[in-house]
Amino acid sequence: MRNILAILLLGVALAQTFDESLDNNCTTAYASTEELQGCSGGWRITGYYVPNEADFRGPKIPLTVKGRTYRLKKSFVRAVRMEGDGKTEEGWILNCCPWSRATKIIGSCNRELHTLRAVARDPKLMRCGTPLQIKTPILSGKTFLALDTGGAIRGKHLDVFCGFGQKGKALSHKVTTNGATVCIR
Repeated sequence: MRNILAILLLGVALAQTFDESLDNNCTTAYASTEELQGCSGGWRITGYYVPNEADFRGPKIPLTVKGRTYRLKKSFVRAVRMEGDGKTEEGWILNCCPWSRATKIIGSCNRELHTLRAVARDPKLMRCGTPLQIKTPILSGKTFLALDTGGAIRGKHLDVFCGFGQKGKALSHKVTTNGATVCIR
């Protein structure tokens, strides 16, 4: 009996790992295109942004990125952990987690993100690159691409990429709403 249970648990773990590896490569979707096409209501819309280190104050801490140690503002590093990326005072992009350096903001679909053009989505509901529209006063009339994912993005929830620094942060608050209509194209 124990052996059967162990085999079942191993099978579940392997299937989950396989699904996650496919999802990380953005080559799979769990819902059919037909199920997603058209418009549906009840979506939660939030925004995310890329913090600029120059906007933060306080002491610097050492942070090792790919074997090299940098001194970055502690409050900035905390914000990058939350948002996923940040722009350093030196001008390069700090990616979290694991820590790495970049020159552009790249989503989980390996494509560059542009302000008010990209969203993070639940990969179980929507494929990478899916075009969509969000019907809210601020976002209507724009076509977005589903190019990213996020740890807190589950179900009918989209996270709109709002840009850099304080301007991006302010915009991320403005786009946040509940009960929006989303149209998959």
